[in-house]
Amino acid sequence: MSKIHINVNCHLMLYHAPIERRLIVLPTTRNAIMHVPQRPVTLSIPPRADELSQVAHALLPLIHEVHQTICFFYHLTSKPYNQSDAIEPTHTKTSSSKKSDWHQAIGLVNKADHSPLTEADLAANAQILHYLAALTPDIPIYSEESLPSQPPVTEPLFWLIDPLDGTREFVRRTDQFTVNIALILAGKPILGIISAPVFKDIVGAWNGQLYEAVSLKPALLASHWQPLDAPAPRTTQVWNVTIPNDLQRGRYQEVLDALTQNQPINLVRAGSAYKFIQQVRGLIDFYPRLHPTQEWDTAAGQALLEAIGGALVDAQGEPFQYGVRRTWLNQAFFAVTHKQDIPKVLDIIQSLNFAERWKADY
Repeated sequence: MSKIHINVNCHLMLYHAPIERRLIVLPTTRNAIMHVPQRPVTLSIPPRADELSQVAHALLPLIHEVHQTICFFYHLTSKPYNQSDAIEPTHTKTSSSKKSDWHQAIGLVNKADHSPLTEADLAANAQILHYLAALTPDIPIYSEESLPSQPPVTEPLFWLIDPLDGTREFVRRTDQFTVNIALILAGKPILGIISAPVFKDIVGAWNGQLYEAVSLKPALLASHWQPLDAPAPRTTQVWNVTIPNDLQRGRYQEVLDALTQNQPINLVRAGSAYKFIQQVRGLIDFYPRLHPTQEWDTAAGQALLEAIGGALVDAQGEPFQYGVRRTWLNQAFFAVTHKQDIPKVLDIIQSLNFAERWKADY
């Protein structure tokens, strides 16, 4: 397991990188309050509104530190991306002689399911686990990179984390990857935060309200949360739609064809859970996802959408629930930004009979 040793006085973090078996000195943000919270937070069950606000504020120093760590790995090379940096999906370990310089720098390997893993994923994961264990010591943490068990989760309240969502985007050195943090109560996300390290864009939702992290002064790190209004209703009939990058159209084309029977669409290219940030900022109206994801990919995004009256629903038109089934694997989902568009999307799902046709896929 990755380990981080923290020296607060020297503002250094020593990270034992398990993939490349090396010691890395990670820089820390000068404006962070501390590397661990000043005091733990005790949450009621269900948590009170003031407790959720306290936790959200306490998470900002963590988010800045994780951003710093991920960007440290992201900028390890100044060479532009080229085809030799393409992910090799068939090997869990790739010999150093076959790796590009970029792959070696970030310690790229492929997991058993052929998804990529880097030192940035593991370092961010170690930071988040360390911080949350100190902030809310009584709340269990389930993270993509360190799952203690398979669901169902027996605890009523737990953290669900993706320390680096969009690792493929990170490896390709695009800027559209995120950190996803969600707090789940009885299967429902009651707090969700998605942040984009390169853009320094941090959006959260709790107590039925959407927020963005802002700075009190220019050039300083965002230090407090400010309410963020839901996007205004569209003034045109055109829907901005995004589908996952690098996929064959197939079933997605069925959805697009059904949608364009009544209104034109504009396809928007976006990666990872950054799509959810773009939705709540009014840049994307509809995001169908018709192939498998994991629960940590969607929990925080669902919290953001529900805070503005939108929805993330399955092929039966029901909101996702988390930690209640025997797998972390999600079914297909449909993420809708505007409340007035939900009936239209539900009609499309029903007309294409997705729920019945896709049973075998999940």
